[in-house]
Amino acid sequence: MRAYLRRIWRYIVASAILLTVAPILHPLAAQDLSGAALPDFRAALAQWLEGEEEAALAAFRDLAHVQNLSAQTMLAIIDKSGHLQGPYVYSLPRTERIALLRADGGISGRSWIHAAAEGSHLAQSLNALWTVAGDKTLAQEFAMAGEDRAARVTLLVVAARQEKGFSEAFRAQDWYPASLLHLAGPHLPDNLSANRLHPGHPVRGMLGQPVTDEALADWLEQTPLALPLRGACARQCPGDVTSCTQALYHALDSYHALLKLGTPLASLVPEEEFAHSRRSAEALARRIMLNHTARTREAMQIRIAKIDSCAATWLADEFARYTPRPLMPVIKN
Repeated sequence: MRAYLRRIWRYIVASAILLTVAPILHPLAAQDLSGAALPDFRAALAQWLEGEEEAALAAFRDLAHVQNLSAQTMLAIIDKSGHLQGPYVYSLPRTERIALLRADGGISGRSWIHAAAEGSHLAQSLNALWTVAGDKTLAQEFAMAGEDRAARVTLLVVAARQEKGFSEAFRAQDWYPASLLHLAGPHLPDNLSANRLHPGHPVRGMLGQPVTDEALADWLEQTPLALPLRGACARQCPGDVTSCTQALYHALDSYHALLKLGTPLASLVPEEEFAHSRRSAEALARRIMLNHTARTREAMQIRIAKIDSCAATWLADEFARYTPRPLMPVIKN
């Protein structure tokens, strides 16, 4: 009996210690993904950021097979995100693409996120985001961990799923993104009046207020949300970053699409570093391409060429990299 009581007492003490210590480390802290600091992973990540897709993905795959959680998570995100798949992945036959991006299992392989989730809270949360298991509380976890893009995406997904916005009390929390205050209930909140927004903020249009091209350009120059646009323009059209940024925003054709841009995972690649990488620029062009059908793509390019010809030319070149080349005809003697 005494032995039993001692065991109960030890359990109570251990539980109390865990409850006291647990808040010190957020469950989605960057340290949650093991393998991120290893030289082989950092080298592969650097290759991927600079567009060396074939070598980088092969390295991620090899690391994933030896239980590197960071590599497993990166492959899962790339596999899930079409805009992060460059021409090399696009050109691969289905079986080779599955072998490169996915773990063994089933007919079509298995996402590496399941393996990573066994040792990572962050991977578990990403898996929840990609399934119906994710809810608005998941957005708070991402926000508290510094994963701002994932938090925005989660809220947009949940709002679309439930076909309504969020309560005023929920939006009033400190962590809630200011960029999504318009996701309210049937009526927009009073504190989102046009007077409180930058004259060029796209949400003004949702409030029925005019937004001039000049005001929009000024907003795009200032907002952190447009960092991926400015980074791409700095690389591709340095002669006029302002008009290029405005053109790319119009090509994106959606404020909510802008909110989904950014680093795949801030825990592995900070926003600033990703935004100025070749991978970010290519991913932006690919997302714009995927946001338009083949019929609307041409009209979009004509429209933005009037804003910035350099941006239009760059997008056309990027789109062409995903166009299958026709087979050369066989010439018979």
